[in-house]
Amino acid sequence: MFRIAICDDNGAVCSAIENIIDDFFKTETMHYEIDGFQSGEELLKELDDHEKYDLIYLDIELARLNGVEVGRYIREKLLDDYTQIAFISAKSSYALELFQIRPIHFLVKPFTPRQVIGILEKAMELQGHQVKIFSYKTGKAENRIPYKDIMYFSSETKRLLFIREMEATLFMENFQS
Repeated sequence: MFRIAICDDNGAVCSAIENIIDDFFKTETMHYEIDGFQSGEELLKELDDHEKYDLIYLDIELARLNGVEVGRYIREKLLDDYTQIAFISAKSSYALELFQIRPIHFLVKPFTPRQVIGILEKAMELQGHQVKIFSYKTGKAENRIPYKDIMYFSSETKRLLFIREMEATLFMENFQS
């Protein structure tokens, strides 16, 4: 499933992007899910609750917590380099400030459906070519680990044991398939 988040304090912008994406997926066989947020705080609450997205359309000029801070939190605090972030703004002056967050794109308002779809197609392409990820759930939390960081798996009934190469420590997690 391809998971998308749209975060913009203007509900009309969220709806417009969602409608464009819905139209795009009418011709695709891939399952998708879209979540809309009208503040950076709402989005971060979901991310802190272990929700994962493949692509986030993120407005820069949000009321309290701006999109740059949200993007920085995703990269630096959550250590999430897999989620693609497409920033949205009416001002193009933010481009240099976004460099360290490594966005997939910078969408300038007003945007066209073709621009939104182009970002979506690029994110889907990158997800297919990125490092393969092992995803698993612990309770309601979804976790992702790059296969390259896993040395081996072992299982006991409903428990999964895996050794991570980077930390060289043993992790035990409840595994639900």
